[in-house]
Formats: sequence, structure tokens, C-alpha cells
Amino acid sequence: MKNLSIICASENSTFETVAIRGASEYLGYLTTVHWLGSTDQFKDLLAGKQPLSDLVLLSSHGCKKGFHGTDNAVIPINVLKIKLSGKTVLSLGCATGTENFARAFIAGGVENYIAPESYPEGNSSLVFALTFLWKILEKKNVAQAWEKASTLLTDKDDRFHLYQKKPNGMLVDGNREIQL
Repeated sequence: MKNLSIICASENSTFETVAIRGASEYLGYLTTVHWLGSTDQFKDLLAGKQPLSDLVLLSSHGCKKGFHGTDNAVIPINVLKIKLSGKTVLSLGCATGTENFARAFIAGGVENYIAPESYPEGNSSLVFALTFLWKILEKKNVAQAWEKASTLLTDKDDRFHLYQKKPNGMLVDGNREIQL
């Protein structure tokens, strides 16, 4: 059995969180959901102040500036003190797959950060997440699971990027290295 932590960052992500929790548990995950009531709780979880599984899913909305928290308050990426050493983080928030977000997560110890750079349609995010989780259970590594889930999304706005921690930077989508 594999563990999964889901962080439901705002009340606007509730249906997505419930769908992913139900399906992931059906697949065989032991799922813990963190239902947040404040932006401070979101900050504390990403700062490592509460234990999370090695696989973390952020069920949220996003924009180029940051994540949408409770009451649609934007939590700027530059104020987050991320400390998630060794984790794989899958963010479903729109526009959270830019290099700016990836740098913050990789600098905070995350091994793999996966998120959409643009504004995917909600069903696409759900299908991507569930396929990724299913492929991880099939003993695929993160890059293989990301690749398999990516093949389902044909619209360029639905695309999720994979950022992987490397000794001197990070690898983007398995083929382009950039410095931190």
C-alpha cells in the first residue's frame, strides 16, 4: 500500500479533492486529506511543520503569483518557506508549473515537482492526477508515470511539466537542464 497526502487548499477545490480521495483509495492508496481553514495552515504544511507522505497532491487553484487559499486569497509563491525534503509534489493549480514555482519547491528539498504551466480544463487535471497515481502503483518511476499520464492530454494548455532535482539544478520534462 502506498501513502498519499492531499492538501485541499481552499473551499473551491473540495469536489476535486473528494474525487481524487475516493479514486485513489479505490486504487489502493492510504490517503490522508488535510482540509484547510486558513492560509497559515497551507504555509505550515508546505514548511514541513506537519508530517506528510512522500507523495503529496496539492488540490488547489493557482495563478502566476501563487496558490489560491481560503476565501480565494492568493498565497504568493515567494512567501512560502517550503521544506519538503525528498517528496514528490503534484500540484493541480493552474499556472503553478512555471520555473518560478519549480525553483521554490526544488530549493525546498522536493525531489519531483509536477504542475501545469497554463490553465488546464478541470477534468484534464483530474484525469492526469488519477492516471499518474495509477501508474505509480504499477511500479512506474515518477518520470514514467508522468509520461504515461501526459499522453492522455492533447491540448497544450492541459500540459503538466515535470521538474526533477539534480545536483546542480533541475531537469525539466526529462530533457532540459536548468540551474537553480
